[in-house]
Amino acid sequence: MRVCLIARHGAILRRRRLLPSAFYPLHATVVETVLSPTPVVGFTYFKPGQAMVTKEDVEGFLDRISAEGASYREVEPGLWIVKPGGELDFAVVVNYTPPVVLMRVKVMSLPKNENELATLSRRLLELNATDLVHGSYGIEEDSIVMTEALELAHLDYEEFQAAYESISLALASHLRELGTYRQAH
Repeated sequence: MRVCLIARHGAILRRRRLLPSAFYPLHATVVETVLSPTPVVGFTYFKPGQAMVTKEDVEGFLDRISAEGASYREVEPGLWIVKPGGELDFAVVVNYTPPVVLMRVKVMSLPKNENELATLSRRLLELNATDLVHGSYGIEEDSIVMTEALELAHLDYEEFQAAYESISLALASHLRELGTYRQAH
């Protein structure tokens, strides 16, 4: 079986099974991101003549999400801050970095106490395995973050919306529990 992989730090962020008829030349691209100092390496199979989702398409997706109550602003070309509507107080950073679009949320700072950090780390791994459909929790420098990478070659609005809503829903349901670690330090 052939698969399409997006990887960061040697960990697979997204896997897509390709049908035998979809064996096309492999394109590998290293992308330096604004969100992380580490490079993201994306491997994508393209059909001849197939166009990736453009920056304008992603902005169109954000327009459609904003029609449902969210707001966004572009802070630099290809980098947007999206604020969900309602009582949620977090920002989703959307970064257009071909061949992927990245979604990232800073959840909280790491606890200083080593026992609390160990307990929190275990809980985040459990949430990654049981509750998250899109994205995953991780540690970046001294922060807990949730990230998601979506392939531009196969992206449509429904997949973009599902990833955004999954991140929003996960944070809404997990923040109360994770907030106990935030208050503890």
